[in-house]
Amino acid sequence: MRRVPLVTLVVDDYDEAIRFYTEALGFRLAEDAPRPDGGRWVVVEPDAGHTGAGLLLARAEGRPSGPGSVTRPADAWASSCTPTTSPATTRA
Repeated sequence: MRRVPLVTLVVDDYDEAIRFYTEALGFRLAEDAPRPDGGRWVVVEPDAGHTGAGLLLARAEGRPSGPGSVTRPADAWASSCTPTTSPATTRA
């Protein structure tokens, strides 16, 4: 059976996101390791009794942070496009 092992989510703050996913949603912290670039490799997973993809919590450098910095999924998607690509021209 095929499975998606990790899904990346962009977060404003690692520790706040870890608290939310572990305390509010019952996930477990699988990894929290420093990266050479000063960032962190943070993965939360559903607890042992559940199956599903782990979540790689990533912090986008150079993006505004705080409430409302990414308000819609389309905004998050558009921010990952190259300057010559826009959601309006790439969607079918």
